[in-house]
Amino acid sequence: MSAKVPAASGRVPSPEAGTSAQVTPIAGAPITSRLADQPLLQPIVRKFVGRLRERLHDVARAEASGDLVEIAGFAHWLKGLAGSMGYDYFTGPALELEKAAKAGDRARTEQLIGEIRLAAERIVVPGEKSPAA
Repeated sequence: MSAKVPAASGRVPSPEAGTSAQVTPIAGAPITSRLADQPLLQPIVRKFVGRLRERLHDVARAEASGDLVEIAGFAHWLKGLAGSMGYDYFTGPALELEKAAKAGDRARTEQLIGEIRLAAERIVVPGEKSPAA
């Protein structure tokens, strides 16, 4: 078995051959939109990131109150929109979060929200400096 070599973007391919093009960022690496180099789309991508940050505050309140319906709704939104905005990393965890919330698995839901929150802190917004800079 060969070792995975990080791509130039700081991401490694998904371990499952033949699956979607989802990639896993190297721990702590910035997460960049694949649309970042398209000037006409940058304002839309920036708006998405702002909305994601707002929604994460809403999810924190939903998590505190045990509102799994709200969390599942957030996960569904993120699953659909993150990939469209070029942040492919989020689609897998969002899918898992939606499943966990709908199944009533609070422990897994909390874990996934934490992972998504940490990943969101590493987002590189088009036109802004990297969070690691």
